[in-house]
Amino acid sequence: MASCHDPSVDFPADAYEREILAFRAAREAKYRSEDGWLTLVDRIPLEPGASPTPLGNVSVESGGRIVLEVTPGMEVARFGAGAGAGAGQLVAGSVEARVPGPGDPGEPVVFTSGPRRYEIVRRGERLFMRVRDLKSPSRIAFRGIPTYSIDPAYRVVADFARLPEPEDTPLAMSDGDEDRAQLVGEAHFSLPGATSSASPLALQIFVEESTGRLYVPFGDRTNRDETYGGGRFLYGHERPGQDAAAPAAVVLDFNRACNPPCAFNPLVTCPLPPPANRLDVPIRAGERLPRGN
Repeated sequence: MASCHDPSVDFPADAYEREILAFRAAREAKYRSEDGWLTLVDRIPLEPGASPTPLGNVSVESGGRIVLEVTPGMEVARFGAGAGAGAGQLVAGSVEARVPGPGDPGEPVVFTSGPRRYEIVRRGERLFMRVRDLKSPSRIAFRGIPTYSIDPAYRVVADFARLPEPEDTPLAMSDGDEDRAQLVGEAHFSLPGATSSASPLALQIFVEESTGRLYVPFGDRTNRDETYGGGRFLYGHERPGQDAAAPAAVVLDFNRACNPPCAFNPLVTCPLPPPANRLDVPIRAGERLPRGN
C-alpha cells in the first residue's frame, strides 16, 4: 500500500485531494506491476508429501523445508529465500529450500522458468505455490480502479475503545477457509448518510500481521451493486499527540477504502469482514466495483 500523508493532521482541502489522488495512483501502479495480483494465474496447494507442480514434484517436510525435484530438461532458476549469491542461477535435480515461518518477514522461495515466476509461500500452517505470468490477460486488460469522488466528510476521527490485550479471533476467508487475526479494539463514529438520531457506527479493528498496521475490513450497503460484494478494507491511524487523559482516537479515512485483491483476481484469498463490521449504511467513498465484475 502507498505511504501517504498522516491523515490525523489537518491540512488544506487541495492538499488533501492531492494526497488521495497520489494514494490512488500508487494503488493502480501496484496492480500494473510485475508482482501485482493481476499476474497471478494459478495457486497450487502443497500438501505434506509430494505435490505435482509445473516445475516438478515438491515435497513438503517438517519445519517449512521443501524439496523440488526439477523435471529433467527444464530450465529453472532460483531466487528469493536461501538463494544468496547464487540468485538467478539455473538449478537441476533436487533443490532444497526453507519457506519462512508465520510472522517471518523473509522473502518467499522463488523459481522462474520461461516467462513465469513460481513463488512458494505460507498462509498459516499451509504452503502454496503461486504461479505468475507477466503477460496474463488480466494484467494486459487492466484499465484502472473506479472510485467515488473525494469527500473530506468521509475522513473521520473515531473514538477508539482499545482492548486491554489483543484477542485471537477467527476471520472467514474468501475461499471458504478460516484464518486467525488479532482483534485490538473497536472504533465508534458517525458518517454522512447516517441519521443524527442513530447510534454511532462501530467497526472492529485488527492488527495486520505482516505490517503491524491497524486493519479494518468492512462491508456496507453499497456492496454488490456499487462496490465489491465481499466488502472493502482500510487502514486506521491512531491520532498522535493526544492528552493521556483524553479518550483514545483513531482516524478512519474512507476515501482510502480499498477493494481486496480477490476483487480483481479470484485466485487470491482475502479475509472477509466479520459480521460486526457489516454496516447498515451506504459508504460512497473510496474504490468502487472493479471493471469486469
